[in-house]
Amino acid sequence: IIEEIYDSRYQHDTGELELWFTAESGGRYDIRLNNAVLIEAWSADSAPKGVRMSEFLIQFCSKRYGLRAIVERALWELLCNAEAARQARIHTS
Repeated sequence: IIEEIYDSRYQHDTGELELWFTAESGGRYDIRLNNAVLIEAWSADSAPKGVRMSEFLIQFCSKRYGLRAIVERALWELLCNAEAARQARIHTS
């Protein structure tokens, strides 16, 4: 699920950046622009900074699971597993 969350977050952030870049460039955004151009644009002061990861996780799990109790359980399991991996020093920082 971790890879799915990060893939979804990447798609969300790049989509938001593409919309912003299109508006800033007067509708002249070309999908063929490479990531370096988008990363440079992202550093602009007026660029959107996106939602915090915690807010994104709530949105992601809400879309995936629907019911609040299931969402809360999924988030709690994710938090517990991340903390256990962090304590065991397994691929986390």
